[in-house]
Amino acid sequence: MAETGPFPDIRGEVVLRRLLEDTIADAVKRARVDMPSGEAAKYCAECGDEIPEARRRVLPATRICVVCQSARDADRTNVGINRHGSKYSQLR
Repeated sequence: MAETGPFPDIRGEVVLRRLLEDTIADAVKRARVDMPSGEAAKYCAECGDEIPEARRRVLPATRICVVCQSARDADRTNVGINRHGSKYSQLR
């Protein structure tokens, strides 16, 4: 192990912190893009059921009901950038 002198080597921690910050920033960007705008629909665009008034009040631009949104969220896969690529993938 290399001697780091009186200060510990924190480069790894800095890299991990930046990785986490970038991952969070990507998730926020993706959520903002997916966020609908405009007036809420009275009926779900997917199943046709009525969207409750309380949901329309809380999410003014909603287009789908809770059941359909839950199904969408369960099906969603993480399509972000793989920042954990192996050293071998970097050599290609």
